[in-house]
Amino acid sequence: MHLITTREAVIGLLLLTLAISFYTWDYPERALHYIDQTSERTLEAFAVARGINAVISVIQNAEIGFTFGVSATLSPGEILDPVNDLIERFSLVMLVAATVFWTLRLVGGLLFGEGLLWSMIALYALGYGLRRAGGAWLTGLGDALHKGLVVFLALLLYTIITPLLVQLIHDTQLVQKEYQASSSQLTQARDRLAEMNLEMESVVEGSPPASSSCDGVTECMEAFADTIGRLSEEMIGYSTISRKFDSYIEEATRIADRVSHQVVIQIAVFVLETLLIPLAMLWLMTRLVAHHLRFGSKP
Repeated sequence: MHLITTREAVIGLLLLTLAISFYTWDYPERALHYIDQTSERTLEAFAVARGINAVISVIQNAEIGFTFGVSATLSPGEILDPVNDLIERFSLVMLVAATVFWTLRLVGGLLFGEGLLWSMIALYALGYGLRRAGGAWLTGLGDALHKGLVVFLALLLYTIITPLLVQLIHDTQLVQKEYQASSSQLTQARDRLAEMNLEMESVVEGSPPASSSCDGVTECMEAFADTIGRLSEEMIGYSTISRKFDSYIEEATRIADRVSHQVVIQIAVFVLETLLIPLAMLWLMTRLVAHHLRFGSKP
């Protein structure tokens, strides 16, 4: 009497569960839906990060030039350089995360077909029959089919379970609260930085003109007289610009501190969802496959 082996029992149970779930729970649609949600979150975060990075880069390139006795140039946006570097790293993390889940979606699209499921069931039945048909080479062929099914089922289960687990963790109250709050504040920071950029451009365009050069004693004396006449007005103008840019620098510093804090939260969330959980599931599936291939032939 041929007893069913451990490997055959596990494969058969998994195939039966997948077949029932396919027609009652529709796991392909659910898994792909959760993958799409996570992918959209990463792409939205990437877009916000690149938006902040673009605005900060424009502000950093803004220079205020003036001549008042000596020539000088102000670059108030340089204060945002550290947070700009952090945002660039954040956008790289989001790009990698989006790539991981879009790859997972492509793999899921290939593995979730109804025809493929029934092909796996047919191969299971064929392998089961070959193992009991007699003959060493038939038994070996049937055993090879079942070993291949173990690996294939592990990949399929990884593609199904990983997005479900990611979405389950993302929907927890703690993660959802931190994610929503940080996303909202990053969006607000991006919009405020864009407004500041426009305000700074308007201040630069309205700044007092620089003193002109002169040639010859008479021309320089006339230019000097004009400069003396405009001295009070220019002093007031430069003082106003200085106060405005001081306020921009103070606000930019506050925004940079807030953005840095929220970016760290976003990185932590996406490292958990797109790195730690997928790697943990991959490790678990690899261990289970190795264990099952080693001991699965025992009855």
